[in-house]
Amino acid sequence: MKFGYARVSDVSQSLETQIEKLKGYGVDEIIMEKVSGVSEDKKLNELLSSMRKGDSLVVSRMDRLGRTARQLLQLVEDLEEKEVNLVFLDLQVDLNSPVGKFFLTNLAGFAELERSQLKEKQRAGIEIAKEKGVYKGRVTWYTQDHPRIQHAFELYDAKNHTVREICKICNLSKATFYRKLKERESNG
Repeated sequence: MKFGYARVSDVSQSLETQIEKLKGYGVDEIIMEKVSGVSEDKKLNELLSSMRKGDSLVVSRMDRLGRTARQLLQLVEDLEEKEVNLVFLDLQVDLNSPVGKFFLTNLAGFAELERSQLKEKQRAGIEIAKEKGVYKGRVTWYTQDHPRIQHAFELYDAKNHTVREICKICNLSKATFYRKLKERESNG
């Protein structure tokens, strides 16, 4: 069975162009969603787990499936294990062929390069905004004096609870707890 997958990152964007391309290719079913590419909770995951040997996953563009080369290549490996074919319509690449696999590996590398360049542009923009006093950075929710942080430290110092339990009791993420613990230890 040929499954088409169409995704946009924002609810204000249209799926029409992707859907038309997938219909033109002759897919049997189209899965559509409006969700960020980095989101873990996607219909794509359900589709991938339900696909069987001999099925095909067809997308209009490579970037609909992954944001990084590593993410995309992991998906390709997973599909190969299940003996599911992958087709990128914009590139006219069918991964059933050795040339298709070679082409994908190179393109995924370029996609990763592009993403890195975008991050660098973003960092440069933030630096300029900081210099102008426009960007203040992320709001700090928890200072060292915050009651939740203080209670978490008390529990930690008592050594009667695991970090997981402390975070649950104090309603903190592990990342926040460890970050504040590191700050405390570096401040003496």
